[in-house]
Amino acid sequence: MQIIMESKGVEKVLKLIEENNGKIIGRAVVSEHENYVRLHLILVDKSYRGRGFGTKLLEEVLSLYHNKDITLSTFLGNEEWFQRYGFKIVNKHNGLVSMIRTAN
Repeated sequence: MQIIMESKGVEKVLKLIEENNGKIIGRAVVSEHENYVRLHLILVDKSYRGRGFGTKLLEEVLSLYHNKDITLSTFLGNEEWFQRYGFKIVNKHNGLVSMIRTAN
């Protein structure tokens, strides 16, 4: 697997690509701001889920932006996964959870 990053305006898209056929099997979308980074999305193709590819993408985001706070919103039930990587719950409202991971 290979991760490449593309810029699209203020957003950066990290694509997880299968090396033998070039298929994009996952992506993470972030936007970098002066004092923080917003993680908008981590998505892995359904047929590749459960094999650690989402973790690989998240770890790449954490590595790239270790010096900035990272914020996100996720659906209720996903927060435990993000908490394993140092994210803390800021707010819960209408089935959404706002979280932050402070810079190292």
